[in-house]
Amino acid sequence: MIKDAYSAFILTLPLLGLGLLVESTLPTGWPRPELAVLFLCIIALRYGATAGMCFGFLAGCLTGFWGACSWGTMAFAYSVLGVVIGQFLSVYNDRPFIYVLTVIFASMFFMAELTVGGMLHMNVPPARIVREELLGMLLGNLVLVWPLLAVVNKLLGAHAFIPLPLECEE
Repeated sequence: MIKDAYSAFILTLPLLGLGLLVESTLPTGWPRPELAVLFLCIIALRYGATAGMCFGFLAGCLTGFWGACSWGTMAFAYSVLGVVIGQFLSVYNDRPFIYVLTVIFASMFFMAELTVGGMLHMNVPPARIVREELLGMLLGNLVLVWPLLAVVNKLLGAHAFIPLPLECEE
């Protein structure tokens, strides 16, 4: 099992980059943030706020690179999301439905970030696109969370719903 967050980054970032590359070829014009939010939720829940912030920054850079908006703005938005998830929800990562609830929360929080960014005239997708994408993003994330969690569990060598043994138990 991989206990180090940065080793997990090395395994999951290429998979995220490939997924975003495939999404950028879709007719919507910019990679929708479903995959990045899913990966961010998994990493932040497993490894905490610092890992969520670092992974969010890298995921935001990748999303902004293939997207039509600023990579810095997206990196900031994903970093804030990673810190919030890692800080407040990572203590519950051994509960079965925390991943589903976190994905719903993260999708709505991310869309709220993009809406506020648009109000502040930041380089984010227009508010019309953000509103149209919210329902699709929620449904897409709910459908993709279990298969992606299985793939990441296979890559990282851990099962999400089996709590790790404590050091005093070994």
